[in-house]
Amino acid sequence: MRHHATFSYIKSFHFLNHVLNDDAFILNTDKNKNSIIVSDRKFNKLLAFHFPLVFNLKMNDYIETKNIPVQKNLPESFLILIHAGQAALAVTKGREIALHKVIRKYMVRKKQGKAQINYLKTKGKSRAGSRVRLADSADFFEEINLTATKWLQQSNPQSIIYHCSPVLWGYLFRAKNKPPFEKKDIRLKKVPLDVNRPTMMELKRTANYLQSGHLDFFDGCPAEKRSEIIQKIAGF
Repeated sequence: MRHHATFSYIKSFHFLNHVLNDDAFILNTDKNKNSIIVSDRKFNKLLAFHFPLVFNLKMNDYIETKNIPVQKNLPESFLILIHAGQAALAVTKGREIALHKVIRKYMVRKKQGKAQINYLKTKGKSRAGSRVRLADSADFFEEINLTATKWLQQSNPQSIIYHCSPVLWGYLFRAKNKPPFEKKDIRLKKVPLDVNRPTMMELKRTANYLQSGHLDFFDGCPAEKRSEIIQKIAGF
């Protein structure tokens, strides 16, 4: 797939309705990539449509009924980006970031760049510096969870979208104050994007990506069909 197009949430909404209700297309889901594969009636693959992650759809439930419970306006979402020693959290309302916070703690050994919780697997924790980093590691996850709890009491996000390594995600759920959601919360979605060190700028970049739709055309999709689809989307 070489040809790519990105478009807004509202155009994504209209395009999804279009392909669901056009008998010229055959649709298949790709759960791992939060997308649908669109083919013609001869089963030639045309494109992969990666819909905005804030849709939070289970597409198998809607392809047959041709009906999707998607809000025409951007729904609220809660975004969590976590790296060792730094996290960024946000609540989005529409295209705006209504609440945001960057949390920094002393968790990484400067010379080795290794998070203290990982370092303790191979070294002791008797040194003063190690004890400080360990205490800050505990405070790090506590602050994330307390902030998340407070914000989710004030809002009702349709999606909770996160970027975090499996190791750090596990520590988040082992903190004294637990997250305000379960590991299997149906609202949870993982960011399908490489995320840089969490900052306010990175929050904005990630939120923009998650609120947009993305088309990847297969090489076998004829140029005229590609142009027809792009023009159709532009008219929404």
